[in-house]
Amino acid sequence: MSPRPRKRGSKDLPSNLYINKKGANNYYSYRHPQTGERSGMGTNKIKAVEAARQLNQLLMQDNNLVEKVLKSEDAFAVYVEYYRDEILPAKRLKGFELSPSFMKEAVRRCTMCLLKNLAILACQR
Repeated sequence: MSPRPRKRGSKDLPSNLYINKKGANNYYSYRHPQTGERSGMGTNKIKAVEAARQLNQLLMQDNNLVEKVLKSEDAFAVYVEYYRDEILPAKRLKGFELSPSFMKEAVRRCTMCLLKNLAILACQR
């Protein structure tokens, strides 16, 4: 669900910058996107807008969608390797270690799954 639109008086402000009107003065405050803490930016609108734009650039870098897509294929490969090297050797069945033949087959399946999915991703590019 998208947030409600800004009011007419604050439409020209960047995101996370808010205006507080006290009498004849307008005070600007910046809300940190991750923590929600507010910081005062003073009464100068131009300086507050510029500072808010810089802060948004620094703090809101998680929205890079292209990088998320490119990293998603690596995340699967990393997880399969982690499962193969860390989790699988630690598994036990009724208190006993898994047999060497089962471990060999499980590692082979993980490797085949990894190669198959990476080949599919390479073909889609």
